[in-house]
Amino acid sequence: MSDLSEKSLDALQAGVKKLHRTAEGATSSTRSRKCHSKALKTSADVLSLLGDPGRFHYMQFFALCLQFTSLAMSDLIPIFYNLSPQSVVCRDDDPDNDHSTWPEHDAGMGSNASQLIMEKFVFRNDTSLPNYCRCREGTLTYIYRDNRTTSLISEMNLVCEKAPLASLATTLYYVGSALAGPFMGLLSDRHGRRPVLLLCCLALSIVNIATIFVTNYILYVLLQCLSGITRVGIYSTTFILLMEWTPTLRRTVVAAASEFFFPAGVMALAVCAYYLHQWRHIQIALAASNSVFILNIWFAQESVVWLLANGKTCAANETIHKIAKFNGKPLNSEDLESVDSFAVAEAEALTESQSGIFDCLRDPEIRRITLLISVVWFAAKFGYSGLSYLIDTLSSNVAVDLLIGGSLELIPWAITFAISANLSSDKKYPISGFFAMAAVLAIAAGAIPSWSRLLALSSRMTIVGCLSLMFMHAAELLPTAVRSSGFGVAMFFFMVGGMVSPQLVLLASFVAIPGIPVFIVGGVSLLGALAVLALPLGPVETTKTTTPYRRLE
Repeated sequence: MSDLSEKSLDALQAGVKKLHRTAEGATSSTRSRKCHSKALKTSADVLSLLGDPGRFHYMQFFALCLQFTSLAMSDLIPIFYNLSPQSVVCRDDDPDNDHSTWPEHDAGMGSNASQLIMEKFVFRNDTSLPNYCRCREGTLTYIYRDNRTTSLISEMNLVCEKAPLASLATTLYYVGSALAGPFMGLLSDRHGRRPVLLLCCLALSIVNIATIFVTNYILYVLLQCLSGITRVGIYSTTFILLMEWTPTLRRTVVAAASEFFFPAGVMALAVCAYYLHQWRHIQIALAASNSVFILNIWFAQESVVWLLANGKTCAANETIHKIAKFNGKPLNSEDLESVDSFAVAEAEALTESQSGIFDCLRDPEIRRITLLISVVWFAAKFGYSGLSYLIDTLSSNVAVDLLIGGSLELIPWAITFAISANLSSDKKYPISGFFAMAAVLAIAAGAIPSWSRLLALSSRMTIVGCLSLMFMHAAELLPTAVRSSGFGVAMFFFMVGGMVSPQLVLLASFVAIPGIPVFIVGGVSLLGALAVLALPLGPVETTKTTTPYRRLE
């Protein structure tokens, strides 16, 4: 009996110890899961589950950034839409009469003098000599540097009193972009980045194909406006997708690397223009470049950060599983539990920090930062586009100079890539330095006519350095809750800079001093340098009287 009691007591003690070890194991497992869940504090922790980076990230980077190549071509193709003829003459319709005549106005001057006079008045309407814009006999004939070249100016007779219509179409391209800029961010915040991106890519492809066949000026202007609207939608959603699929520590480098595709687009357009002399053929090449958006049907997966922040946990888990499997990193149940916990926290935080389109203007300090950023973006776009459009008035071969300019842009891109890899937030001084250098070169281009072409290309090259850094600099200064709002306001002024820049070409035909348009670019670049210096070095704190601005990262 005693032995039985001792055995029973030993068995009971063994059972208690086993239960204790089981309880400790369960507690340890629970603690481990909780610790793992706590590890997912930011979106970067979620992305780390998929590989840092994985095969998907590399392929997605190239698929999305190819859109930037097409956008660069879209921005600069108006150079060839509005390519100026070398001269415009009245050519007799009689094939046996191959000489150029100016009825009533060429007596004693000869045909060469008539051509020079017509060339002088191609881009201005002189009411005292109205007949120089018309032919009493024969038709207007446009003579380009290459006889195979045509442009909208020759096809639609955009000379004399119609001359401003050429730059008006380009202006309306940027009007569409400016009006759409503040709203594209809100659309992507509400409906997702992927649907907005794919819809805009499809719309831009349709617009570019339709432009190939356009013969009516009103229809052409409408298509240009629609092109501008879709352009800003593609850029903003592509850039956001790139950033939200990239861990925080690598975002600066990825953003700088993506800028390489813009000079690549400039050089691609130059090569197309060198071999394709008619603007419609160049337009076909542009429409073909838009076909890369087909790749984004798979690679432009919806942002996991956006899905989690908007409570779409099932869709987020499905996307995470798909990408993890593609990268060869399968997930377990604990990973998914951690993602679910992070999604709940993100949704609650988003509810606390919802922002409207103009919330970036409520807080005094954030308002000051937003307005300064807007000035910087305006100056960069105005300088780059203005100098690009002035190439036609300074160049003997537009395509070759565009190719040289695109190649030179790789230099500031390499410099900004190195800066991005070594500096975390101190970008204001490099940006200001690029602006100051661009201002000096632009002013020198206006003051030294014999060197104006090379100096103008060099000035545009340095502005590329500003473009490569200023977007990430703005993202670092603006709090997350108002970042979309601030970017929308700044993007509006960015497109206003593009809207105004085509008028420099028209101004060049009216002023007595040829260097005036380039002087204006230099002055605006100097203003951009001063605006950058007025910005803080790093993120700013907001006042307590306004809606709290929370940083998710």
